[in-house]
Amino acid sequence: MNPITLCMIVKNESQCLERAISSVRDYVSEIVICDNYSNDDTIQIAEIFNPKIIIQRQLEGDYAQLRNYLWEYVSYDWTLWVDADEIFDRTVCEWFPYLLEYAKQHEIDHYSFIRRTYINEQLQNPMNIDIQRRLCKKNCRWVGSLHEYIVGKNGMQTALVFDHVKTLSMQENDNKNYGKWQKVD
Repeated sequence: MNPITLCMIVKNESQCLERAISSVRDYVSEIVICDNYSNDDTIQIAEIFNPKIIIQRQLEGDYAQLRNYLWEYVSYDWTLWVDADEIFDRTVCEWFPYLLEYAKQHEIDHYSFIRRTYINEQLQNPMNIDIQRRLCKKNCRWVGSLHEYIVGKNGMQTALVFDHVKTLSMQENDNKNYGKWQKVD
């Protein structure tokens, strides 16, 4: 087990939460979940994985603020941030101990990964991948209210790839919510 906390912010994620947590649970030491008042089975599914804590807190259009708030509940120096519609393959997770050791030797405080997006099981334009900072130390901070990202002192890009897996209806719902939040900015 790696000295890593899994952190997630969720809302009505019953259709994909189990898959996301299952993909990393054997590679993290604790789980911290922030539920944005789901009205489906999200909390019951999260409880299956015996999280350290499930916090219910309203997202007010600022993901970075909410993510930074969650640091208070994290026990370990390293945190893996995973969205409910993301999957980390076992081969990626097996690199975590090496990344932590390398970080110690080279004063790295966050790592970026390559994210591929699938909608309805179809890989979207393979040339349109994005880079996501997902593994970081507590000294890092999240910035940006929407499409937030980690800021630290010394980051490193890995060649490791994880998947962002959605249905078309999930993507349409996200687009609708993004439109509301962008008006607030």
